[in-house]
Amino acid sequence: MKTLRVALAGNPNCGKSTLFNCMTGMAEAEGNYPGVTVDTAVGRIRRGDRLLEMTDLPGMYGTRPSSPDEELAVRALLAGSFDVVVSVLDSTNLERGLAMTIQLLHMGRRVVVALNMIDEARRAGSAPDSAVLSRLLGVPVVETCGRTCAGTEELLQAVLTVSSANPRPRRISFGDELDRQLVDIAAQIPPSRVPAAPAYLAASLLEGSEAAWRLVQLSLGRETSARIAHAVEKASKEIARVFGETPDLVVTRARHGIARGVVRECIPGIVRRSTDRDLTRRIDDVLLSRLWGIPVFAAVMYATFWLTFRASAPLAGLVGSLFEALGGIAADVLPPGALSSLVRDGVMGGVGGVLQFLPGMTVLFMVMTLLEDSGYMARAAFLTDGFMHRVGLHGRSFIPLLLGFGCTVPALMATRALEDRRDRLATMLVLPLMSCGARLPVYILLIQAFYPGRQGAMVAMLYAAGAALALGLAGLLRKTVLAGRDAAFVMELPPYRLPTLRSVLKHVWQRVKHYLAKAGTVILAFSALLWLLSYFPVPRPGLGGAMPSGAERLEQSYAGRIGRLLEPLTEPLGFDWRMNMAMLGAMGAKELFISQTAILLSLEDGGNESISSALRARYAPATGLAAMFFILVSPPCVAALAVLLKESGGWRWVVLQFTFLTLLAWLAGFAAVRLAG
Repeated sequence: MKTLRVALAGNPNCGKSTLFNCMTGMAEAEGNYPGVTVDTAVGRIRRGDRLLEMTDLPGMYGTRPSSPDEELAVRALLAGSFDVVVSVLDSTNLERGLAMTIQLLHMGRRVVVALNMIDEARRAGSAPDSAVLSRLLGVPVVETCGRTCAGTEELLQAVLTVSSANPRPRRISFGDELDRQLVDIAAQIPPSRVPAAPAYLAASLLEGSEAAWRLVQLSLGRETSARIAHAVEKASKEIARVFGETPDLVVTRARHGIARGVVRECIPGIVRRSTDRDLTRRIDDVLLSRLWGIPVFAAVMYATFWLTFRASAPLAGLVGSLFEALGGIAADVLPPGALSSLVRDGVMGGVGGVLQFLPGMTVLFMVMTLLEDSGYMARAAFLTDGFMHRVGLHGRSFIPLLLGFGCTVPALMATRALEDRRDRLATMLVLPLMSCGARLPVYILLIQAFYPGRQGAMVAMLYAAGAALALGLAGLLRKTVLAGRDAAFVMELPPYRLPTLRSVLKHVWQRVKHYLAKAGTVILAFSALLWLLSYFPVPRPGLGGAMPSGAERLEQSYAGRIGRLLEPLTEPLGFDWRMNMAMLGAMGAKELFISQTAILLSLEDGGNESISSALRARYAPATGLAAMFFILVSPPCVAALAVLLKESGGWRWVVLQFTFLTLLAWLAGFAAVRLAG
């Protein structure tokens, strides 16, 4: 079976990943804001005797990369790694996307154009004529709608058709004078020795593309590269003399001029109607205003957390009761001893303690998906940009920080969209302070135990405190160890869109599935490990053959011994050895705090109390508040630390983050217990 390698390339927020998911049936991250895809995703489709290997490239505005994620995509395109490139265009913003399509044609790639979001362009009265566009570009053009998956079958058929054609670079004319200079440079580039068209490389070299220059050096060697460099220098001087501008501006402006001409031909008369973008402007007049923007954002976040508690409380109680009943059945069926305790206390207590918060997580996932797909989260980035610049963070850091509310691992990977390494490092180091989804069940448990009735306000306070601490710490880093010049930030605000039921359910299911998988693997494994530490060594009978009580037995276990070793350090926070073991477990994954607590309390009292009631009976509210802040500020899970090691390129940043956040967590807990006490 022949494998056909296909790439999806396009501007950020053009619906590229949505189309990819439609064609492959996968569920890669999507969002109505730029910067969602920061790595290549690969899916496979069978069509007859062909296996289509589809690659979703990170979004980019052209083949001159400005960030690590764009460089990844450009390198793959320049190397000729794909048989066909699908150029995905936003039909409502055709000119900007066409500039990159022209680069792909100039490069000599087999191209199919996907006119995405065609439904929005039709509503706006500005839909391009796909037949005219196809004639002008000389490639197939297919109308698609990623939200409904319309046109994807036709797109796949066009890819198969184009794959059998001989690739040939299009002759792109930039005007007589510029063309003469490009011909002189291209004449120095042997076409048989480079994977991209010489004319394209000539234009890219004039634009100052480091990726193109690296390709030339690797492919042609030092002597030929020197001749090309001389030709580029000579042409640059002539272009500057004739046009009075730098060559990169001249070439870029000429390319956009071609794109503008194509748009005029395929959209000859634009009929303006009351469009989605007109509605977007009217809504933005309120949501982005200086008076209402921040208060509305704060209200939306508070309502999100309030709804998470209110809507999920009945189901959470049912799930908790279900696992209690299953634990009771296990105790009745299995003979007394280690196996019965493992199933009842380790599995049902540990995993069940985490899963009872699944309804709340599902509600949160649904609300966050609605906010992301509607386009509101992109506005949140705009609202916070000014403040982020004042503390020294790049505006594009908002997207990774926002993703951090879901999971720190993809948020760390999303920092690849930041061009400056100092911005990347500062963002990565403070990301754990953005409360990930794994922390929320811990907050819910502790708030139910110590501050019932204040759930929404308490969670909003914890999230806000974490975000404020993250921004303050980032500002400190950018002014000290990571000092450097602040970079400008230009962000496109997408139109508001009504989320589709299919999209919302798909996103929620993917997040719920991840949560369930984590509960069935990581949480289960660590719960079994803690049960072993808490159950063994089995104590010997005392005088008269009496066995120690549950509490005495736990204190003599390995877990009890480890927890007591840490008590001198954590006593100022109000923690005892039980809380210490729960916090140690949370180092592996934050949800483990719940399972560790459930196991310890179940072994101690025989599972006769709910976790919240048992916590309330053993600890003061001040200790509960200290535990919340310790969880908020403590280092991320092991998986996040592993990704930080890979993304930062060195152990020193991992050690720095772990050490600093551990100390900061202790200080935050100490401050909380003093204020609450």
